[in-house]
Amino acid sequence: MNYRLWRARRGGHASLSIDFAQTVPLPGVRRLVRPSLHFSRGQAALDHAVIIPIEGLDALIGVLKSRGYQVWGAKETDGALGLRPITTAADLPRGRVESAEGGTVRLVDGPRDALFDHTLPMQGLKRVVYPAQERLYATGADMIVEEEPVDAPPLAVIGVRPCDLAALDTLATVFASGPCVDGRFRQRRHALLLVAVNCMRPAATCFCASMDTGPRASSGYDLVIDELIDDGRHVFIVSAGSPTGRDILGELSAEAATEADLDAARAGSRACADAQERRMIEGVEDLLKRSYESPHWAAVAKRCLSCANCTMVCQPLLERRGFGQDLQEDGLLKIPTDDRGMRCNHP
Repeated sequence: MNYRLWRARRGGHASLSIDFAQTVPLPGVRRLVRPSLHFSRGQAALDHAVIIPIEGLDALIGVLKSRGYQVWGAKETDGALGLRPITTAADLPRGRVESAEGGTVRLVDGPRDALFDHTLPMQGLKRVVYPAQERLYATGADMIVEEEPVDAPPLAVIGVRPCDLAALDTLATVFASGPCVDGRFRQRRHALLLVAVNCMRPAATCFCASMDTGPRASSGYDLVIDELIDDGRHVFIVSAGSPTGRDILGELSAEAATEADLDAARAGSRACADAQERRMIEGVEDLLKRSYESPHWAAVAKRCLSCANCTMVCQPLLERRGFGQDLQEDGLLKIPTDDRGMRCNHP
């Protein structure tokens, strides 16, 4: 009999769990408790901040490539932004911003010639560290299991937003700490080098300031960028948030950032926070718990298509739903017969 490992998020669903990163909770089998894993990146220091001109971004990309990283960033294709490989800073969406409202988003020309005035691409970091589908193992008639290696090449992502970092931190809380560590997630996370960007412009749908997940990044990154455009000057403040980030800064020909530059960067982020028109209400967690039986949810359910897209488009709240893992025998799930050992992580 052949088995497939199938993982999907199903809140409140009790099921048998099997993963190569954990033991099987069966009678007579000892459960392995792994140590928690904490990613302590971020919290840039003033003595590790430099100023580079716009051409200096190409030098930064060159340093990352020389260290063996693939480099990804937000790239415009067919009128939408997606995380894709980039070769130079010219691949970034210079001067482009989103015109976003509830249920609609389109790219338009922005008021200034900035590289990072856009916000989030259509897909965030989740697909990098937790792909929608992956092969875990293969079995034959002899039931010999061959584990598939993790595809986790060194990857540097430029332009990661603070809300993306917050979502990634929540993913790490679930998959990289506690008694059940997902080894595949952990390998992909360790292969990531994150170059964050502090936001200077909010989209109409942003509310990170009320969630304390932006518009400035506080942790989780290796490098963080502030883009300054003023007085005919277009420069970037680059600050280190990890030892690797400091080493990379040391390879750039750059001047140290001044206190005035850092003040201007912080002021830009404060203006971004003040410009956000949406806010998360205070005490929302307790409110939702008290409203568990509210008739409002029945009204929502009537128009719900069960597509799960709501969990994929809101970065800070991305991982608040439950997680489940199911072991299914052949025939119980309608997936191709040659895909044994496939794991479906999310819709």
